[in-house]
Amino acid sequence: MSITIDGSDKAATRTSLGLSIGTDVLAPNGSAASLTAIPAANISGVIPPANLGTGTANASTFLNGSGAYSAAGGGGSWELISNTTPTDDATSHTITGMTGFKAYKIIWTSIIDDGGGGDMTCRFGDASSIRSGASDYVHHTMRQEPGTGSSVYQTSTGASMIELSSEACQSGTGLYGEMFISRVDNTDEAARTARQPMVYGHVMRVTASTGSDPNNDVFFGGFIGTAFLADRIQFLNTVTPQYAPVGNFRLYGLKES
Repeated sequence: MSITIDGSDKAATRTSLGLSIGTDVLAPNGSAASLTAIPAANISGVIPPANLGTGTANASTFLNGSGAYSAAGGGGSWELISNTTPTDDATSHTITGMTGFKAYKIIWTSIIDDGGGGDMTCRFGDASSIRSGASDYVHHTMRQEPGTGSSVYQTSTGASMIELSSEACQSGTGLYGEMFISRVDNTDEAARTARQPMVYGHVMRVTASTGSDPNNDVFFGGFIGTAFLADRIQFLNTVTPQYAPVGNFRLYGLKES
């Protein structure tokens, strides 16, 4: 057996020694691209995601068991759109940004009316105006009667706004609650533009000295009886409304995937 070592002919030298590129030695340029069966413990650094599987690797895909990148499955999540605080002595508080999602949620904490009290209400609007002169709002509330604990149901049709709480919230107390906003038909965007928004939720008045009051625990529901594409909601009180500059309203949109 003869062995040939020729620095000017590396291929002949490898053949003479019985060595194969990728199996026994690296390529002449130092690339290890053709090597196989490398122990994982011998790998260091970050492997580019594109080298792990087929398809597009990005923030919205994952590597599945077949070695391909696929779109992440939809589980749904609430995305914060805005967090706003009422302006001092404002007669109302309007929240915009209700576009691009199929459903919304609003959570409010420590909302105070320091101008005389009244019912907490809401109404919808779009870029042109708030729907304030309409008489096609419908709402229902259920609460416990203070002192007796008996349930009180109230229903109103042909109203100019949706009632959320029948209890005033003045200095020393705060309204806490949440509201869900959806539409009758959520099948597609075109259908949602032709359906009235619906709201339902819960409000509780909390007093600093005594905590939550079950007699001021209100469940509500309501809608606009006419098709209307709303992109904002306005909160206000029914009697001498003046908000204190405290508390906040958080608007969330529901992402389906």
